[in-house]
Amino acid sequence: MKVLLIGNKPAYPKVDGGCVASAAFINDLLAAGCDLHYAFVFTDKHPYKNEAFPEDLKKRITHSHCYVNTSVRKTDALKHLFKKSSYNVERFYSENFADGIQENIKTDCYDAVIFDNVFSACYMKAVKEADPEIPCYIRSHNVEFEIWEGLAQGTGNALVRWYLNKLAKDLKRFEMDAYNKSDGVLTITEDDKTELQKIGITKPMEHFPVSVSIPEHTHDYSNKELFHLGAMNWRPNVEAVDTALKYLPVWLEKDPDIRFTIAGMQSKERYDHLENDSITVAGFVEDIMEFVGSQGILVAPIQSGSGVRIKILEMMAYGIPVITTTLGAQGIVDTSGLTLADDHQSLAEAVYTLRNDEKKRRELGQKAKSIITLHHNSETISQKILEFIKRK
Repeated sequence: MKVLLIGNKPAYPKVDGGCVASAAFINDLLAAGCDLHYAFVFTDKHPYKNEAFPEDLKKRITHSHCYVNTSVRKTDALKHLFKKSSYNVERFYSENFADGIQENIKTDCYDAVIFDNVFSACYMKAVKEADPEIPCYIRSHNVEFEIWEGLAQGTGNALVRWYLNKLAKDLKRFEMDAYNKSDGVLTITEDDKTELQKIGITKPMEHFPVSVSIPEHTHDYSNKELFHLGAMNWRPNVEAVDTALKYLPVWLEKDPDIRFTIAGMQSKERYDHLENDSITVAGFVEDIMEFVGSQGILVAPIQSGSGVRIKILEMMAYGIPVITTTLGAQGIVDTSGLTLADDHQSLAEAVYTLRNDEKKRRELGQKAKSIITLHHNSETISQKILEFIKRK
């Protein structure tokens, strides 16, 4: 089956959870036997680096790309105050890229087009103009407008809240229109599938978990230090770290030996000034396996967002004990390998319990790894994806 996959950022380098999910999806399509062309835009935030793409992958797919300047322009933002179109989405649109997609479709005969993330569905019109009969699917990473609604609720500035709510409303309108114009929707979580159906998406829809490889890593369960790993250009990660930092002084009163490491893209820029005997800021992590080999317990008290937390899935695959919230566990089929804590008291109790119980750390970590092996293996997921996109 010949598939055109269109993305709104390159899957490599895997600098955030969205990139990891995209890279996993590419591997799933290849595992299903698809002949794949990967077309994507890249931005200043997510630049294209040819050397970041694995050499074996470059031999198995063809790819094309186009630069898009997604920086916020005040004049464009002001104009959109009087429009109903989504400014969040339109920033990813490029006439040059649209022309390239149309030329590609006219040259090659594709069996299906998949938009990886709803933002890339702004090119659906270009696809349909080139071939009105080609089936188009959208792989939904999140219910995007809900993230912006959450940001609006979290601000105390009335004017900012109004503007963020407008962005959320415009984005919701675009999402509903795009999904209902597609031939089917692939969600990452069952929760997102339910939410999209609830708001009126009527097209065929199925949820396909992110596939996660089990690394060759044996975790050291004697290590009881706390850490957080995630890109700090994503608001839910910032909120999670800020929550942990807020309660860290209380934890230290009971356990003065606690050490908390903050790692991930832009963590140095945001938190470097807080470094002390109890807080380490590691910055961007080049080698995840090397980093997690020196860490103990992931603390991720997620407060907002939707979809699944890719970094939590990755840490589960490493067999690392994880403390998160019910929201942080959203989309994870089996949460029995996680410690859930939704308030400051249960969060503190989880920290104390795991730090003082190596047997518990081992049990949780090994249970987490077994859950990933069972529910997130590419072999099973890839065949289900193929069945879904072939049924039209």
